[in-house]
Amino acid sequence: MAKKEFFGLTSRMNENSFAEVQAIQKEKKTKEVVILEELKMFIPPLNSEELQILEDSILQDGCRDDLVVWQRTFEEFILVDGHNRYNICKKHNLSYGVLVRPFADLNDVKNFMISNQLGKRNTSDEVKSYLRGVQYAKYKKNHSGTGANQYTKNDEKELRGQNVLLAENDEKELRGQNVLLAKNSEKTYNKLAQTHKVSSKTIQRDEKFAENLDKFSGENVDLKWNILNKNFLISKNDLEKISKLSDAEIQKIREEFIATKKINLPKNESKKTTSKNNNFTTTLKKLEAILQKEPLQKNQKEKAKEILKEILEKLDA
Repeated sequence: MAKKEFFGLTSRMNENSFAEVQAIQKEKKTKEVVILEELKMFIPPLNSEELQILEDSILQDGCRDDLVVWQRTFEEFILVDGHNRYNICKKHNLSYGVLVRPFADLNDVKNFMISNQLGKRNTSDEVKSYLRGVQYAKYKKNHSGTGANQYTKNDEKELRGQNVLLAENDEKELRGQNVLLAKNSEKTYNKLAQTHKVSSKTIQRDEKFAENLDKFSGENVDLKWNILNKNFLISKNDLEKISKLSDAEIQKIREEFIATKKINLPKNESKKTTSKNNNFTTTLKKLEAILQKEPLQKNQKEKAKEILKEILEKLDA
């Protein structure tokens, strides 16, 4: 397929549904693509076993699934989905097909990639938490100074990785699913909570988790994914404490963690952690003592509820 045909295809994609575009683009031709570093953070790396299985499959049957690309300019095709397949094909000099999807801009590409990962069954809870947090932070940033953290109908389109402007009356028919459109007055985290079927507090905690992890991992994408995939173990509480330190202290802890897989907080932070853990243990023992009494009196039940509330508050802190 010539470059002119590729360009014409992207023009026609604004007038056709994604299914129609797939029908149009049947030819499989290798097209040079560009990999952007800033998009790699949305691609969970495969472990060695998964990568070997994928490579064996491609060597046996070829690259059956097209790479999804964004034609940013006439000559430039940005890789959006299929990074592992692309690397294997380049390694063995194999051909691959490309599917050009229309995206408004780089933010639109990131929205698609986040939604794509969140929609996969094998995505871990930690990865989902991180991606929801990134998504929420991005929407907050996009709407800063334009109505204070509001979720609009256009955001619904972006969130689901779509790049087609949908008429309100055609919404359900074109998407083939029931889509709840938020009123302009609805808070972003409430809408995201509905979309991802979690609580509003979870979305807010996800944002903090993503912010703390980004701050700790810095530019080290491999470190970030090793933490998300639990190859390197670090608690959210430790990430929270580390985020409050200076850049120099964070860098020192990061380097030690990569070398030893252990977190060494400054002494004053370690003392705070020990004190907090002792208080938490004392609270749990109080609750345990009350619950062991059978049957519980009314005043004991109320006391147990108060202690349980205190525990939940400590967990959210």
